[in-house]
Amino acid sequence: MNSKNNTSPSQPGLPVKRSSLVFVIALVTIVQGTTQVPLQGIPVLFPFVQQELGLSPVQLGLMGSALFAGGLITVVPAGWLSDIWGVRIIMAVSMAVLSVALLTLSVAWSFPVFLAFASLIGFAQAPGFPATSKAIIDWAPPRIRAMAMSIKQSGPPIVASTAALLLPIIATAWSWRAALVCLAGFVFVVGVVFTVSYRDRPVERRNVSGQGAGGLGYLLHDRTLVLAILWGVVFASTHVLVTVYFILFLVDVAKYSPVAAGGQLGIALLASAVGRLFWGAASDFLFGGRRVLVLGVIGVLTSTVFFGASRLGEGASVVFVALIAAAFGATLMAWPGVLISLVGETAAVGRSGVATGVLNMCMRLGTITAAPLFGLMLERGGSYSLGWTVVAGICITVTAVLLIFGREPAARQLASR
Repeated sequence: MNSKNNTSPSQPGLPVKRSSLVFVIALVTIVQGTTQVPLQGIPVLFPFVQQELGLSPVQLGLMGSALFAGGLITVVPAGWLSDIWGVRIIMAVSMAVLSVALLTLSVAWSFPVFLAFASLIGFAQAPGFPATSKAIIDWAPPRIRAMAMSIKQSGPPIVASTAALLLPIIATAWSWRAALVCLAGFVFVVGVVFTVSYRDRPVERRNVSGQGAGGLGYLLHDRTLVLAILWGVVFASTHVLVTVYFILFLVDVAKYSPVAAGGQLGIALLASAVGRLFWGAASDFLFGGRRVLVLGVIGVLTSTVFFGASRLGEGASVVFVALIAAAFGATLMAWPGVLISLVGETAAVGRSGVATGVLNMCMRLGTITAAPLFGLMLERGGSYSLGWTVVAGICITVTAVLLIFGREPAARQLASR
């Protein structure tokens, strides 16, 4: 393989072989997908859990929120420790605990117990986001960083789409508990492979160990970072709404079977994988590193898709539903690589781990509140059509704010090279 070197500006004098870069991107992509699959794959089992435990829409929303809640405790410390100890140690511990947490969820016997064990899953999987993002920032040069980050972020929809197809089949044949046991085994095997194969890149070390939470204040003084995080909170929250409630809408309103509804979610996730690669490449090569502009385009298109979803109802054609699902995947579910690149490039050298950790923590706070609020609206007589319309308005508003007041630090850095 060509051994052409690439050098990241944040790591001067430390060239990276192309073969090493390709290997790291591939390995980290698989790991990112594996750590995220509980968040996107477990909701596919909600119809089975709802039937067994007799849950309301609000309780289902709380279950989705619980998967994110536990991570509030670990995601920022994990990013900070990734800056100090490296990615390998953090991910080895995270994936080992995650496999155990999935096993505990498989024996949940009531709604409160399910919430507690789901929170443990969030606690265990949260470090995957800042740690794998730091791995890409450390290894990938700026001119291809959004593309590399988007490849890494294509891992979750690829793995989750497979889970969306297989987990309902396993649950139908045996039970949703058996499906979780299978998922736990998969996570454990991938964790072992990563621990054995990955090595942290030697990088320039800064004194970040003494900064801790007190060093987070600089984030609040960077307008682009604040606006990017706000944008991420809104779009992560709406992403979860679609993941949790789109499949329930198909089952409850459109009268799809759980397996057929899972197939539609699978379409969205596969489209997301393609969309993430497209937007990452577009950000690097077509838009010249202008991450804010690309996020603006994605935001406008996402709002349009939500307006289209508001037209769905009982009797909607399979083709129209599939098109909406694919459009959700290509827009709403396809932005993470570009946003993470923006946050990582805007943060100071040596702080990419903690910056992406803060981003993920804030996004989790949004997702925790969004899902139960949407469920409460449905329970009090609101319709899915009204809900999608309101979400569309919120998305277009926060996108306009980012476009008007955000800056393009990455574009200026790339232009100077």
